[in-house]
Amino acid sequence: MENLVSNQFHVFLTSIYGGILIAFIYDLYRIFRYYVKPKSVATIIQDIVFWIIILMTTLILLYYSNWAELRWYIFLGFIIGFFLYNRLLSKIVIKILVYIGEKIINLIKKIIYIVTYPIRIIINILKIPGRKILKQGKIGGKKIKKYCKIPILTTKEYKKQIKKLIRKK
Repeated sequence: MENLVSNQFHVFLTSIYGGILIAFIYDLYRIFRYYVKPKSVATIIQDIVFWIIILMTTLILLYYSNWAELRWYIFLGFIIGFFLYNRLLSKIVIKILVYIGEKIINLIKKIIYIVTYPIRIIINILKIPGRKILKQGKIGGKKIKKYCKIPILTTKEYKKQIKKLIRKK
């Protein structure tokens, strides 16, 4: 009888651990959603993947602790573990994970800045002749507009001259 009770106590502690693990995965998912900001279809897909991960975690814990036999104290252990984590550790863990996430994002930005530095130098070098070309294009563009108006102006003048000729007769 003592062995059975100690085994059940071990399963109960494992289910508390499972509740803590599920709450931690939920915090990871919340932080991921904060940074990614998915649209509606992506949210649905991510929710499905999240619940599959939770299901697999729960089944693996139950399988290794008591061959996946469901008892009422297992549910109680998961609920206790989830609430213990949320009340005691969630805020601290989220702050730590957000801090780590910010550091990783800043590191990635610095790496991208360093990798793209030669490209930015080439672009800045090409801007100088590009500005001159654009400036010449603006001057040339005004000339082109002026030359494009010639046919319109000549047709207007031609119509005026024809009207004068018709009136004189």
